[in-house]
Amino acid sequence: MFKNYLKVALRSLLKRKVFSLINILGLATGMAVCMLIVLFIQDELSFDKFQDKGDLIYRIALERIYPGRSTSYATIPCLLSVSKLLKRR
Repeated sequence: MFKNYLKVALRSLLKRKVFSLINILGLATGMAVCMLIVLFIQDELSFDKFQDKGDLIYRIALERIYPGRSTSYATIPCLLSVSKLLKRR
């Protein structure tokens, strides 16, 4: 029974080559994009999992705007003074 289904599918693929190629390329592209999205989400959710209170950790971003361009930083050089300021708020 399964062998019969494979024969019918193969004949259909060979009969309509362009249609089959478009469908297979679309399926492969969709699966690749889905896998990349899953990997991106997994990477984003994996930060600070080793910390006991990882849900209480925040990252402060710094953006400097120069004439013609802007630069973003994710680090703060004086972390102790910033933490004292945040505790006061």
